[in-house]
Order: sequence, then C-alpha cells, then structure tokens
Amino acid sequence: MRIRYGMCIAFILLFSSIVRATTPQVISSSPVSGPSGTQVQINGSGFGATQGSSTVSFYGAVASVVSWSDTQIVATVPVTAVTGYIYVTVGGVSSNTSVFFNVPPPQITSISPSSGIIGTQVTVTGTGFQATKGANSAIYFNGVTGTVISWSNTQIIASVPANTTTGAIKVTVNSVASTPKLSNTARRPTKSDTSPTRGCTHI
Repeated sequence: MRIRYGMCIAFILLFSSIVRATTPQVISSSPVSGPSGTQVQINGSGFGATQGSSTVSFYGAVASVVSWSDTQIVATVPVTAVTGYIYVTVGGVSSNTSVFFNVPPPQITSISPSSGIIGTQVTVTGTGFQATKGANSAIYFNGVTGTVISWSNTQIIASVPANTTTGAIKVTVNSVASTPKLSNTARRPTKSDTSPTRGCTHI
C-alpha cells in the first residue's frame, strides 16, 4: 500500500513538473504601449522553437507574427486590438495574463470648420484613427453618427448628419472613444447657404 502511495505521489510530481515546463510564460513586452501596427517584442519562456499552430494575442485579438523563438516573439499589434493583456497559446495551452499592453485611444486635435449647417463637410484631424475605418469605428456629432467621406490614421472627413445639434465631436475606434472635442460655434443658415437642409440644426 505504501509503495502504491509513493508511486502516486511520484507520478503527480512528475506530471506537475511537465505541465510547468510546457505552459508558456509571458514575462515582459517592449514597448508596453502603442497603436495598431506597432511591432512588439514579447519575452518569456515555453513558446517553442517555431510557431507552428501557436498564437499570440492582444486581449483576444490574434496578432501577426514577425519572428518566433522559445523565449522571444516579435508580433504586430492587430487593428482590432484594445488595451489589455498579452498572452501566448501553445498547443492549446494559454500563458499567464499578467503583462499589460496599452493601446492608446483615438485623439482629436482639431476640427475644421468648427461651425456649419447639416451636410457641411468637416475635417477632423488627430491620431489613432487607424488607416481604414473598421466595423466598430465611427464619428459622432453630438451623439449622431456622421457620414464618412474619407478615413485615415490622422484625418477623417465626414458630413454633418441630420438632426445634429451644437455639441461635441467624438471618434470611436474598436468601440474605444476619443475625448470629445467641442465645436466652437454654431450658426444658422444664411441666404448664401445652398444646402437643401436650410433651417435645420447645426454643429
């Protein structure tokens, strides 16, 4: 009975050491913050000599891998990434989730023009909008979704939508919102305005 008990303990210890040896561990990343497209070096252990079917994810968004070794991965922050943990999955086993990576929210730096009637094309300049508009990205005029004409990482051109009132312009990227930027003034249409929506509300 004692022999069997001893064998069981030995087996458990051996199994535990194997699990510890094969579970990937993420120790650090460099840099610790950056927008989509940033190349990030992920340091740790148990990643495996080659990638194979293994993956690295930024808070659930699987990243494109540049290079892979047992102790270091270089990956590109995916366009759908949001702030959260980096983790590596090897052979269906996920690593720890203790290394945090910050994806900065979009930032609006200027709006031109800062006043106009419905249908006015507004250029919104800033950072972190991403190269193309994603499914969960949008621009809002005081809570009303604007019609996008063009979209780039640093500039959005959008038309003031119907039912808009004076207020803040906000951009969301991957459902993460910028700090709202207040439009400076509001004005009513004049005789020189040719918009067919004359008499409606303005930004």
